[in-house]
Amino acid sequence: MQSLTMNLALYFRINLRNRRKELHLTQTQLADKMGIKQPNVAAIEAGERIPTLETCERFAAALETNAMAMLTEPVKTLV
Repeated sequence: MQSLTMNLALYFRINLRNRRKELHLTQTQLADKMGIKQPNVAAIEAGERIPTLETCERFAAALETNAMAMLTEPVKTLV
């Protein structure tokens, strides 16, 4: 079970960074859009924190996508 959780966390952080960059957003801009602080975005992207499902949904909404897309295996690696 831990392996599945770790895979989902890895997929999420890769998709988070990729989608943020696709939208030409900085970590600060994304954080402002979500009403959180930039270090929280950085920690998730770096794999230092694993977001809750609720947080995944909030990120997905801010990035104009859905949580399922954020939790699936990325097509491209971390940019």
